[in-house]
Amino acid sequence: MPELKTFDTEAALAQAAADLFIALGKEAIAARGRFRAALSGGRGPRGLFVNLSHRPKDLDWSRVELYWVDERWVPFIESDSNYGECQRLWLDGLAPGPLRFPMYDRGLQPDTAAHAYEERLVKNFGAALPVFDLALMGMGPDGHTASLFPGQPSLEERERLCLAVRHYQTGQQRITLTLPVINASRRCVFLLSGADKAGLLAEVLAGKADVPAARVHPSQGEALWLADAAAAALVR
Repeated sequence: MPELKTFDTEAALAQAAADLFIALGKEAIAARGRFRAALSGGRGPRGLFVNLSHRPKDLDWSRVELYWVDERWVPFIESDSNYGECQRLWLDGLAPGPLRFPMYDRGLQPDTAAHAYEERLVKNFGAALPVFDLALMGMGPDGHTASLFPGQPSLEERERLCLAVRHYQTGQQRITLTLPVINASRRCVFLLSGADKAGLLAEVLAGKADVPAARVHPSQGEALWLADAAAAALVR
């Protein structure tokens, strides 16, 4: 069973996530001279970003590189931009801050931008398959993670690092990392809060749900799930 750590409240979850982020950052900088993290959006990371905004001196941010697991194809000023939310909640308060590599580029079409992001990853990491120190993940009510949705061809992609996709219900355009990149990460950490995730989380951890989030198996160990009490209420 994948590792699960539970916390009494959403605030405690955010605090623990920030502690882990800082610890992994220090570890990576000591070992390799930099910390490379791929971030997600949504409710779980929101608390993390707010918490980190109060800890500007806890890490050498000049040695941190931030990438994104996925992004909605909207300008940064839009409320559902993952990068924009992270910027507003956290990054705007860091000076100097980490290097940032957002996925959205208003000068490109989504498919072209996905190819460009692949090229950026290969160039920055100097390898055909980049290895993030941390991939920060979430899980939607349908079991999707990143922008990898149930029953979609993107789940079976094994060659590409990054894809342009559409939400299978709304048609919204997005860009997402693929499973081979996510699973190459040194640590994959899920952040979950809220009772609406309880049933699915219990099924995923018990190996009873064939959903995209259940396919996250980092090659260097099991995924770590951090959940508040409401999200973990049905785990046995």
